[in-house]
Formats: sequence, structure tokens, C-alpha cells
Amino acid sequence: MSNLFDELTESANQDGSIEINKGKIIVTDPQNYGRFPTISPGNGVDVFVNGNKIDKTTAVSEKDKIEVVLNKQGEDIDFDVEITKDGLEAYLNIKNPVKKNYSIQDHPPTTDLVVHIREYESKELTEEDINFELLKNNIIFGVDKNAIKDIVKNKKKGRYLIAKGLPPSPPRDAYIEYLFNNKQDLLSRYNSEEKINFKELNQIPPVEVGEVLAVKHPAKLGDKGIDVRGNFIEPELPKDVTIKVKDGVKVTEDGTKAIAMISGRPVLEGHKVKYLSVVPVYVHNGNVDLSSGNIRFDGDVIITGNITEGMSVVSKGNVVVYGDAVGSVIHARGCVKVKKVISSKIFAGENYSFYYKLAKNLGKLEKLIFKLFEAAEAVMKHPEYQKISNKKEVIGILVKKLLESKFPDITNIIEEINCNTKEVEFNIDKDLNRLIKERLIKLQGLNPLKIKSLQEIMDLKQDVQFFAEKLSEIPTNLSDITAAYVQNSLLRADGTVEVLSNVYHSKIIGQKVKVAGFFRGGEVFAKNTLIIKEAGSKTAVKTLLEVEKGSLRVDLVYPNTILKVGDFNKKVVKEEYYVVIS
Repeated sequence: MSNLFDELTESANQDGSIEINKGKIIVTDPQNYGRFPTISPGNGVDVFVNGNKIDKTTAVSEKDKIEVVLNKQGEDIDFDVEITKDGLEAYLNIKNPVKKNYSIQDHPPTTDLVVHIREYESKELTEEDINFELLKNNIIFGVDKNAIKDIVKNKKKGRYLIAKGLPPSPPRDAYIEYLFNNKQDLLSRYNSEEKINFKELNQIPPVEVGEVLAVKHPAKLGDKGIDVRGNFIEPELPKDVTIKVKDGVKVTEDGTKAIAMISGRPVLEGHKVKYLSVVPVYVHNGNVDLSSGNIRFDGDVIITGNITEGMSVVSKGNVVVYGDAVGSVIHARGCVKVKKVISSKIFAGENYSFYYKLAKNLGKLEKLIFKLFEAAEAVMKHPEYQKISNKKEVIGILVKKLLESKFPDITNIIEEINCNTKEVEFNIDKDLNRLIKERLIKLQGLNPLKIKSLQEIMDLKQDVQFFAEKLSEIPTNLSDITAAYVQNSLLRADGTVEVLSNVYHSKIIGQKVKVAGFFRGGEVFAKNTLIIKEAGSKTAVKTLLEVEKGSLRVDLVYPNTILKVGDFNKKVVKEEYYVVIS
């Protein structure tokens, strides 16, 4: 009897239910004392009960108005085409390779419902979609069909190269082929252990009248390219060159060949612009003495004898001395080779470091002078300035004030140029010297007050620019000095100074200095490299070895020898072997 009563009670107290069928929410109320069903929002949906959005589990009945709204939107296929600026490549940017849709997920009757969404793909990216997009963007050349198939197959986001054009082939610039050896070092190199025979010197590379020295090879156009849209791409235009010549060389009318007009040594010199010339060769048989007089020659000089006391040889080329230089002076623009050097001075090169620094300073100065001109011109256009009656008299005052307040670097650079010029031991070009000593002085001290017209500043600017460009033609080949033995002498070269045996009480200056024997007493200044077998002496004679920036190597150093490399400074107090400093 009791079991029957329990069954009837349970039947009377049935719980309510809630389900989702084809996207529609159906609620069934409980019977008697049964529990009402509940609904909760899951991810991607908002649930409203009687117009109120719920954010937690809520009991509902058949009378409640329940609304479910998707808050996650569907995703369409998303991709675009990107063409590089040069038009040679096209990329497909896949942001979403499939179309995604969302719906409310059905759920069987339950007492506690959590509403979820269902994701499904309705469409995938196809080859047709991609091809259509390529056509829309006029991409018709170099399309990679295999890449398209892979993109569709893999269905992955990313950036894919889908078409590639044909770049134009580069042109060949015109160029000049020089048909000679431009090596300035006329002389063979000897190891310290070899017998030195100065009559077995390398000969100056000779050329004869009419010999072809250089040939210009014409420029060649490159082939056209095609971009991904099928448009032709014109290749860059090739650069042309001109054979530049100076003394002793002539260019044919068609500009394709350079021909020697005199016999001598061909020389190629200059920085940005290369000039070809033929340097004549003068051979002096015997000694240079009072009977012959001093030698001054625009080309190479070969002396078969000695240069004697009080005599000098000045050359714009190389100087080769089969004998000795005793109490004499040699000044060559090119290289110098001599046997013994005793109580003499030898200079090789044009003090390249000075001209290089000067060219840089003149370049800076030219720009600053032009800015000075512009600043002064701007002030003179001001209405207040126009009211001044004696305009010419105040131009100088205006320029001086601008130099002091806005352009002090102009004065500083001019002072540096003057200071460096004083260090040059041989006279520089007279026109360049006039610019430095007479023209630039206009912008120093009280001299600006004498300026009556801005045209004076512009003229000065043009002069400075002219010499800055002219200095670019200074030979880049650094001139060397080679000697067998040196005593009580001064040797200075733009390039390397090499002594094949010993040096006594002398001063040597060069980019690189090499002494195969010993260096006793005196000074050596090297720009970057110094190599000496033995420095100083057992009697502790004072000897200075200095390298501006680079390395020093000495096999044996005696006391009272000073070693300097950059900021390093050391005085040797006892014998040291195999010293290397860098």
C-alpha cells in the first residue's frame, strides 16, 4: 500500500524540463511540487528572459519569454592581393581561408540547460576565388599555379608569393681598360740578406709615341623586364665614361682610345676623376755636381752617379739614383730610390695627408660660406633693413656679426687651414696659396668689415669650391723612399720608407717605415706601421720610435729608447727582445 502511495506522490511532483529543438527553446513546467528548469548562457550567446539579459543560472517557466541571441558573428572568407612597389612580385594574404557560421546548438530535454553555439564551415577558399581576385588586380604574368593549389589544399592563414615578374637585366656601364702597368715603384724589392745591386733596377715601364694606352669599352643596355601585370620594365640606363688625359696623351676623335704623344712613363692619377698622362724621362749620366748644376725636371729622373754636396734634384715624377746622396736634397712627386743617404734630405710625394685634410676642410668651408651668404641675404630683405640709408656701409658689419654669432666654425676652419699650411715644408701651388693667404683672410678678424657686397662672399665661395674639387685630382698612389743606408739625414714620404740596412742619427717620416738593420739615435714617425730589426744602442743613445695609430715591431730594443703607439708611451730601461705593440 505504501509503495503505491510513493509512486503516486512521485508522479504528482514531476520536475520541469527545458530543451532546444531546431534552435527553438521549449520549456515544460513541473507538476505539483517538482523543480522548475533553469537556463544559463554559455560562450558566444546572450540569453534574455522576459527582456532582461541574464548572466547566471535562472529558473524559467512556460510563461517566460526566452530569447537567445548569438554574440559571435560568422566569419567570411577573407583574403587580398598585395603587389610590391616595383611590380615584380604579388603576394596573397590569407586572413581566413574558410567561411564559418554559428548557430544555437540543439539540446535534449534537461532540467538545467546551458546554451552553447555550434560552429560549422559553409564554404572553403577555391582556386576560382583566387584566380578571380588576380584578374581583378590585373595580375596576368608569372602566376604560380602550383602555389595556388597548395594554398587551397592547406587552408592556412599566411602571406604567400603567388606571382613573380621578370626583372630587367642590369646594363653594363662603359669602362676604360688601361693597357699599361701603373705601378709607381720603379725598383725591385730586396730582402736584407740579398746582395743589393742598384744597377739591376726594374726599368721604368716605357711607352713609345703612338702607343695605345687606354681603350674605352662602350656601355651596353640591359634587357627589358615584365611586371606581374604584364607591363614592360625599362632597364636602368648605363653610365658613360670619358677618357681624361693630360700632358703627353691624345684621345682619338671617337673618344675610344688614348694614344701616347711622347715617349716616357704612363701615369694614371686622381681621385674621383682619373687623368692619364705620359711623364717624360730624363737620364743624367754621371754625378750631379757644380759642373752639371741642380736638376729640375717635370718627369722621371735617372741619375747614374752620385748627388754631391750642396746639390738638389727636384722632379714631378720618380727619382732613381744609382749612386749616393751626400749633403744634398731630393724632392720627388713620385718615388725615390737611392743607395747611401748621408747628411741629406729626401722628400717623396706631395704631402698627401696635408692635401687630403685640406680638401675636406675646403669642402666644409664652401658649404658654410654659402649658408653665410643665404643668412646675410635674408637679413637684407627684411623691411627694417630696407629702411637703412647707407646699406653698403653696413654689409660688412652684418657679415662680421653673423660670423661671430651664427658661423664661428668658418673662422675655426680657416685657422686650422692656416696652421696646417705652415707645417708644409715645400711650397704649395701658388694659386692655392693665394686663396689661403689672401682670399680667406676676408673672413678673419676685422677684415669682414671691408666687405661692400654679398657678391664678394659668393665669389669666395666659388673659389673655395674650385680648389676643393681640384684637390680631388691629387694622385692616390702614395710615394715611397727606398735607400740602402742612411746617416744624419731626413727622409719623409707619403707612402713607405724602407731602409735596406742601417740608420744612424736620422729622422724618418712615412705611412709605413721598415728598417732591415739597426736604427741608432734619431726619430721615426710612422702613420700606421713600424718594423725595425734593432733600435737604440748599447751606449743608450736616445732614440724615439712613434706610431700614430697602428702597430710597432722591433726584434731588439736597447735602453733609452722611447716607444709610442697611439696613447701608449714607454721608455725602455733594459734590453727587450721581440717587442710588438699594437
